[in-house]
Formats: sequence, structure tokens, C-alpha cells
Amino acid sequence: MPKKNRKIKKSTGEKRQLFLKEQGQDYGVITKKFGNGRYEVVINKGETKILGILRGSMTKQKRKHWVDIDSVVLVSLRDYQDNKVDIFHVYDKDEVRTL
Repeated sequence: MPKKNRKIKKSTGEKRQLFLKEQGQDYGVITKKFGNGRYEVVINKGETKILGILRGSMTKQKRKHWVDIDSVVLVSLRDYQDNKVDIFHVYDKDEVRTL
């Protein structure tokens, strides 16, 4: 009996654009999942634990970006709220090596 609904990874061989941090941005590591697009992010090399919220355009895409524990992310710091950041890019394993 053949398997009809088998998921196959399609590798196009193309690399994604590498986003580097700019002013008002920082790298972070996910430490906890809270649900509803909220995560605990550690920034500044383990000094600060802060609430990270997944950006709206990342949640509305057909293929969601999978954010797991120990994922390296690029966050945007908020000027008006010091205790929250916006997660807007998730790095792959290959991209983390090049950083």
C-alpha cells in the first residue's frame, strides 16, 4: 500500500538572504515558548531575558517559520517598551555558522 500523504522536503539549492543586525536590532536565543507567538528571548550574551513577540507577517504566511527552543533570531528593540522585542527573522543552522 503506497503512502499518499508523505511530506517531501524540496531543496532548491538557493540560499536565503543573510540579515545582519543594524541599529536598534540585536541577536537573541529562544529559551521558552509561551504560545500565541510569544517567546522568552535572551539577548546581550545571556544578560537580559525579555519577552519576544513574533511579527505579524511571519505568522500569516502559508509556511510558518518554525521557532523552537535554542533558535537564533534577529529581534527589533522597541523604543516605547523596554520589556518587549519583536522577532522578525529566524536563522537556519548554516546561517548561524556564518554569523
